[in-house]
Amino acid sequence: MTIDTDAASAQARADGIEKLAAAVLVSDTDGRVLLLRRAKEEAFSGWWEYPSGGLEPGEDIRDGAARELREEAGLTGLDLAYAMHIDYTNQPGRTSRQFVFTATVPAGTAVVLSAEHDEQIWTYADQLPPQVSDGGRSVVRQIAPPNPITGWVPLPQYLTRIPHGPAYGALFCTTTEGAPVLLRAADPALGLQFPGGDMEFHDATPLHTAVRECFEETGIRLAPDPKLHPLLTSIFRSPADGWPMKFGFVHKGPQLSPAQIDAIKLDPREHSEVVIGTAAEYSSDCDRDKLIRSALRALRTGMQEYIVLGSA
Repeated sequence: MTIDTDAASAQARADGIEKLAAAVLVSDTDGRVLLLRRAKEEAFSGWWEYPSGGLEPGEDIRDGAARELREEAGLTGLDLAYAMHIDYTNQPGRTSRQFVFTATVPAGTAVVLSAEHDEQIWTYADQLPPQVSDGGRSVVRQIAPPNPITGWVPLPQYLTRIPHGPAYGALFCTTTEGAPVLLRAADPALGLQFPGGDMEFHDATPLHTAVRECFEETGIRLAPDPKLHPLLTSIFRSPADGWPMKFGFVHKGPQLSPAQIDAIKLDPREHSEVVIGTAAEYSSDCDRDKLIRSALRALRTGMQEYIVLGSA
């Protein structure tokens, strides 16, 4: 992935970002990543991080990443490849955007620490110490090399080596004219949603989850019959903001008449209103609109869809 650093800086300003930062996730040829422990005199003492820091006024993003790598780890002359960015609120409370690059060095490469850090480790992405921030952990898991796994290992050990993530089931309901029927979440940050939720241990399948959640959220009772509610879209959501990866399964919901829509009983703790939309309204690149378009295509073509959401 390439980055136009001038355009990226301009976009950050347009997005209301107050502080720009750059970072480098360094891997060695054995597939381990470099982490540095913050010194006792520093903020967040004892926490582990990859080389990173704020950009200086007018500094190019890539130049800032190379500078931070040199200052904090003593590594120079590396080929930096842009990977992703993350947004967060820094300690003084300013909205910040960190641009993350990657680099690879031979195993055994020497690291020279600055006064900001008092220890270093090379570790696999699935063996990070507990004192890594959620944001840092998410970045490492998304872009670090995979941990080599060879041969058979006992189940308890194997489970520590594979990523874990929840699954959810949902229903895509429409009007009799085919317009999407959505629920507005009580939390404004969550926006419009399909009836659905995360699988619980007593749910036999994601469809069972979807019909259970639909009843809890709308009062509409349905049977978990895959012939009545076939799968429309399968979703893989990339890890982000401290959340693990997630799998979703959207099934065909009922076509609701005006009387059925009027009879919906919302739980005010979860949703505030029923929203009837049109396909033309959901044309943006946000995850919700991508999912709505995917479900509409599946209804139109009769072909199941697969989409990836939240990827860098």
